[in-house]
Amino acid sequence: APEVHSAARVGDEARLLSRTAPTWVCADRWAGASAACASATPPSVLLMDDGLQHPTLHRDLSLLVVDAEHLLGNGRVLPAGPLREPFHRSLARADAVVALSPPADAASRSLGAPPWTHIPATR
Repeated sequence: APEVHSAARVGDEARLLSRTAPTWVCADRWAGASAACASATPPSVLLMDDGLQHPTLHRDLSLLVVDAEHLLGNGRVLPAGPLREPFHRSLARADAVVALSPPADAASRSLGAPPWTHIPATR
């Protein structure tokens, strides 16, 4: 919970996410998922940040999320670019690509337009 864990300890993203849903932080993704599932209130769905890079995790659905405005940036992997791994590797394991876009103008937001686009991946 934000009032318990500092951003220095768990990161600001985890603190923000914990405001809307139970959030687990663990360097070992498999151990974190196991602990969440073994908790007193196990989740029916686990959303993993950077879960595509962890082959030991069971997946029912793999989503590849990209920034619709910047797409793949310069196309390079960290530290030279924004990608965690080469795009073709991620795409090969993804069931769908979700392109997130920045909030549109106030009129679009008031109409309830989602800030994402679903693009089915082909294998």
